[in-house]
Amino acid sequence: MKVLIVEDDSHSAERLATILKKTEATIDILAVCESVKEATRWLNKEVYPDLLFLDIQLSDGISFEIFNSVKINCPIIFITAFDSYAIDAFKVNSIDYILKPYTAADIKKALEKYKKLGYGTAFKMDEKIISELKKLVIPNYKSRFFAKINHTVYSIASEEILYFNFEDNATVLVNNENRSFVIQYSLDALESYLDPKLFFRISRGFIIKIDSIKKMNMSSKSRIEVVLKNNVKEYVSRAKTKDFKIWLDM
Repeated sequence: MKVLIVEDDSHSAERLATILKKTEATIDILAVCESVKEATRWLNKEVYPDLLFLDIQLSDGISFEIFNSVKINCPIIFITAFDSYAIDAFKVNSIDYILKPYTAADIKKALEKYKKLGYGTAFKMDEKIISELKKLVIPNYKSRFFAKINHTVYSIASEEILYFNFEDNATVLVNNENRSFVIQYSLDALESYLDPKLFFRISRGFIIKIDSIKKMNMSSKSRIEVVLKNNVKEYVSRAKTKDFKIWLDM
């Protein structure tokens, strides 16, 4: 049984792979993809799996976006942390799911359901159900931020933002006019408020917008220096390099 895992948390993916192999000796883990882009690229080029384990919320968006570029006709077991209302929608569409946090018994039960379907069973996604599920899980990202300087409150739309950085114990928003505004959010909090297609945290102290990149310098040690439109320079941390390249589709 050939299995593809799409999961952006490496520890979760490793745990799932371990449980799968212990539960079913015939399972062959083809690959682990960590993002929408990586999974799309893999499914368009590599051997098609018999079964797909698909996390819903990935580092660069929701996994439903994969269906826009790839025709998937193998059974899918979704990994989800969403409420019972969303789960009911999965049931209606006969899509199996694993609710986080899950146990080895949950995995075994899902595999048993897959076996009842029959190996190689064709599986067609219901576009109407997928459309409804998207409405449930697509986060409502912030479209603007407000910042106060003296007695004036400024409104900064997300399109006007170059980057965020943490300096002097404050989170600073820099706009496309190179003006700086202190905002009341930590960089950790901002990661959940910003659209991951547009913004990426390249280091502990920097979140950049994709449109703010002027150029990149690649060093001999495989390090990436990002030069922004206002000529500010920042290195992508080594831990973020792989995800950064995936984000840019490099």
